[in-house]
Amino acid sequence: MGKKRYRHLVYKALMIAFALVVIEGSVRIAAFAGLCNIRTFETKDQLEEITFLGDVNPHFGAWHLTNATVVVKNPRGQVSYASNSFGMRDRARVEATTAPERAVVLGDSFVEGSHVDAADRVTDVLEKDTGVEFLNFGTAGHFGSIQEWMLYKHLAIRFDHTLVCLFLLPDNDFTDNDPAQHSPDRYRPYLREVDGSYEVTYPIPFAAPTARQSKLSSGRKFRHRMYNSWYSLNLIAHRDVSEFVDPFRRRIIKSSYDTYTPTDLARLLFTYQQIVALANKRPVYIFIIPRDKDFMAHKAGRFEGRIATALTAFAKETPGLDVVDLMPHFLAYAEEHDVSYKRFFLAFDPHWSPLGHRVAADAVLDALQSHDIKGPRTTL
Repeated sequence: MGKKRYRHLVYKALMIAFALVVIEGSVRIAAFAGLCNIRTFETKDQLEEITFLGDVNPHFGAWHLTNATVVVKNPRGQVSYASNSFGMRDRARVEATTAPERAVVLGDSFVEGSHVDAADRVTDVLEKDTGVEFLNFGTAGHFGSIQEWMLYKHLAIRFDHTLVCLFLLPDNDFTDNDPAQHSPDRYRPYLREVDGSYEVTYPIPFAAPTARQSKLSSGRKFRHRMYNSWYSLNLIAHRDVSEFVDPFRRRIIKSSYDTYTPTDLARLLFTYQQIVALANKRPVYIFIIPRDKDFMAHKAGRFEGRIATALTAFAKETPGLDVVDLMPHFLAYAEEHDVSYKRFFLAFDPHWSPLGHRVAADAVLDALQSHDIKGPRTTL
């Protein structure tokens, strides 16, 4: 190799190294200023105790332990999760009431209020605004409509209530109902087709959860060490990188409203039929939750909204059922207040921010006007 070519390669290497140093320094400054979030990745094997959430219910699997409290750290601080005597992430509740109105609310981690204080959640906002109890039966842990049916049948229905609010997240509620998408070692209900209908089945026998050893592979440990020490990689490994790749993702991304299969829809509608039947003439509302990629698909003109159309048609054939797509409410708020859809979600996590919960609560209030459940609207 000639000296000239060697000097040229050295020069390129130095320029690349300099660029990497500048990028790394810029990311560190941005992280220090709070403009982006840097996550700390675990590098040691741990013994995990199930202290708040696990596959602990014999009917619907994932659920909270009763009267439990856990503090979860996030890049913005920490959030305390506390369950009541029924295992709900909610204040103390009683089964019987003389109140003229009370709502049972079913859903997944969006309803549970992942990474937000309980007071900021859609149910708590609704309860504060209206004085009507909104019993929060939401839970994380890959909780789909089959679990919601089983939870309503075996727990929530015991509580006096006048209506049911059910939140559908198309992004993962379909996969939550699909056994092929989950470990066969998890205790959770699925549907098995029998004689043109469905019956509930479980992949393994129920057993109370115990402490388990969490081990990281050597490759994952190495990656985690790299993420912890190299902020640029940490940013790429974390969701904040969407700020840079969104313009490219919009060209190819499809909305979660439009990616389900006929089998997915059949399972979903069957579970909703069971919930409506159990509600026994109580009104049932299904609220459809859009995620960030749904807003991106909408902005790119790739949003069809198939699930909203399918559920609206289903509701017309199902007395007592109404469907409300939250997407138009969020879009209207974003346009009226000139804010990005990103403000509806946490900067470090794809769940609703307090503003997202507030806007969702407004949409619920609009839908429930016929039940004399009224409250103020946000002007944030």
